[in-house]
Amino acid sequence: MKRQLRAFGAALIFAVLCVSFLSAAGIAYAGTFTIADDFSADSGLWSYVGSAYRDAGAGNVVLTQNNNAQVGVLWLRDREIRDRKFTVEFSYLAGGGTGADGIVLMFYKNKNYSPGGGGVIGFIGGDLIPVAGYGVEFDNHYNYEHYGMDPSGRHIAVIKDRANNHLKYVNTDVVEDNRWHQARVVVDNRNITVFVDGNKMLEYVSPGDLDRTFGGLGFSGATGAFNHWHRIDNVRITLADEVAPSTNIDLEGITGNNGWFRSDVVATLNAEDGDGSGVSRTEYSFDGTNWITYTGPFTIAVEGLTTVYYRSIDKAGNVEATKSAVVLIDKTPPEITGAPTTAPNGNGWYNTGVVIHFEASDDVSGIASVTPDVLLTTEGEGLEVTGTATDRAGNTASCTVGGINIDLTAPSAAANPLGGTYSGAQSVALAALEPATFYYTTDGSEPGEESPVYEGPLEIAADTVLKFFAVDRAGNCSQIYTESYTILPLLNLKWYIYGCKQLDTGLDWTCDSDFGGITQTAADLASTIIVREDGNGDGMYDRAEITVQGGYPGYYNKIVLDVKNTGTEPIPLEQVKIANGNPEELELRLLESPASSIAPGKRKAIGIALRVKDGAAPGLFTFTVSL
Repeated sequence: MKRQLRAFGAALIFAVLCVSFLSAAGIAYAGTFTIADDFSADSGLWSYVGSAYRDAGAGNVVLTQNNNAQVGVLWLRDREIRDRKFTVEFSYLAGGGTGADGIVLMFYKNKNYSPGGGGVIGFIGGDLIPVAGYGVEFDNHYNYEHYGMDPSGRHIAVIKDRANNHLKYVNTDVVEDNRWHQARVVVDNRNITVFVDGNKMLEYVSPGDLDRTFGGLGFSGATGAFNHWHRIDNVRITLADEVAPSTNIDLEGITGNNGWFRSDVVATLNAEDGDGSGVSRTEYSFDGTNWITYTGPFTIAVEGLTTVYYRSIDKAGNVEATKSAVVLIDKTPPEITGAPTTAPNGNGWYNTGVVIHFEASDDVSGIASVTPDVLLTTEGEGLEVTGTATDRAGNTASCTVGGINIDLTAPSAAANPLGGTYSGAQSVALAALEPATFYYTTDGSEPGEESPVYEGPLEIAADTVLKFFAVDRAGNCSQIYTESYTILPLLNLKWYIYGCKQLDTGLDWTCDSDFGGITQTAADLASTIIVREDGNGDGMYDRAEITVQGGYPGYYNKIVLDVKNTGTEPIPLEQVKIANGNPEELELRLLESPASSIAPGKRKAIGIALRVKDGAAPGLFTFTVSL
C-alpha cells in the first residue's frame, strides 16, 4: 500500500518521533520530515544557553559576540533526533574579532553538561571530561594547550565525545572570514559528509554504525582569550523517514522529558490506504491479543509504561502488520528530603561549614537529578537551604532545610576595668560581644574548660593576675586574655563636687569612632542628665550619676565636673572611678591626664567625653563618677 504523507507541522513531527514503531520486514518506506527556522521570529523550537540569543533586528542567532570568554549554545528543544539519516543545512558567519574560537554543529549529543568556553567551543565542559556525541567543528583558533587540542588554526573537523578527538579534518579559511557561508551536513548511518557553499569539504566513514545513544542536536560557539562574532541562520533539518506505517498514532498530553508525558495522554489513530480498497476498520489493544475496534480518541491515564498495539484492515481483508507505541506517563512529582550530614552542638550551633544532603525517590519514571550536597559556610542564625529534585519526566519537587545556625568566628572578650594599678579593691566584669561562657583563673595559671566558670563580677582585693577566655554558643574559643591588677592601700581621699555642666544644651552633637569630627546636628533627639549625689552620707556631693536618654550611634557629649579636694592627701586622677553601666554600647574617655592630681584644698575641672558606639540600639545609658 502507498503511504500518503500529511504536513501537520512541527508539533506533529515531535509527537510522531516520540513513538516507537514496530514494522513488518519487506515493506518499502519513503518520505521526509523537515524542521526549518529563519529566526525572523521566536519559533519556540530552541533553548538558548549562555551568551546565545536571537538577534531580532538581524533575524539570526548570535552564539557569541566579539567579546572574550563567552560560550553560547542553541539546543533543539522538546525532542531528540536519533534518526539514522538526516541532513542539517544552515548559514554561518565567524569573524569581526581578534580570532577565536569557532562553531560546532552537535548531534547524537548528550545535553546534560555545562558547556565550556575557549578551545572546547561548548562541545564539552571546561573540565575536559568527555560528553557523548558527535560534532562538525568549524574551528578558527589553534588551541595547543589541552593535550594537542587542534590540528591547525583553521579547519573543519568531525569530532566525537571530546573536543580534541578529531575523526577527520580539513584545513580551510572559510571558518573565519567574517562572511556568510552555506553549510550542509549529511548523516547517513555510518557516513558524515560536510559541504560548504556547495563544495564537499570532507567525508567521514565510521567503521560501524554511528552511536545514537543520545539525541541532542544543537549549535555551540565560544571565545576565549581571543574572540569573534559567531552567528547562524536559516537552519533546516530534514529527517529521512524509513518507517512508513499505513496507520499512525498521535499522542497528546503535557510533554515531559526523556519521552515521558506528565499528564493523561489522548491517543488518536489515523489510517490511510492510498489507492487501495480503503480502510475497513482500525483496532487497538493493550496486550496484543484482545483487540478493541477504534471509534475515536481514547485516554491513557495509568502512570508508568503502557504499550498500545494498533493495526488496520482494509476492505479486501489485508491485515496491516501490528505496530506498537510505548506511552510513558508520570504525573506525580518526586519525593525529596534533606538534612545536615552532621548534628549541631548542644546549643544548636555549628562552628564549621555544614553539608546539607538531599535524597529523592520517584516510583514511576525515576530520578533525573537532585540538588547535590550543599556546603553552607555563611555565618548566621536560622539559615535555610532549598534542594530540588526532578524526575525523568520533568516533574519537580523542592525541600527546604532550615533552622541552621553557623558561627565560625571566635568571640572577642574584655575585662572591665582593665588591668592596672588601683587604690582599693576592684569589681571586675567580663564581657563579650555575643552570648558566651567564660573560664578564668586568678593565680596566673592557664585556664581551661575545667577552670571556674564566670558567673558575675570578680572582686579583686589584692595583687592578681587574671587570665580568662570565652566560648560562644557554637563552641568557638577566644584567645586567652591576661589582665594584671596591682591593688594599692586605700587612700583617705575626699572631694566635693561643686557643680557640673555639659556641651549638649540644645541641639545634639556627634563624632566619629575616634572621637574626632565633632559636629553639631540640626536635631535634638538625645539628652544627658547629671545628678550629684552624697555617696557616703556626710552631706557633701562626692558622686555624680550621668544618664544619657535617647542615645543613638555616634551621639557625643562632654561633661565637666567642678571638684575640690577636701581631704588631706593629693587626689591622683588615676583614682577617679568611672563606672560604665553599658560598656557594650557606651564609650567613655577621661579628658585629663591620669598622672595629674588635685592638691588638698584645690579645685579642678574634670572633663569626661562620652559617645554611643556604632551598632548600638538607641536607648538609655548610664555611668557614675566617684573616688
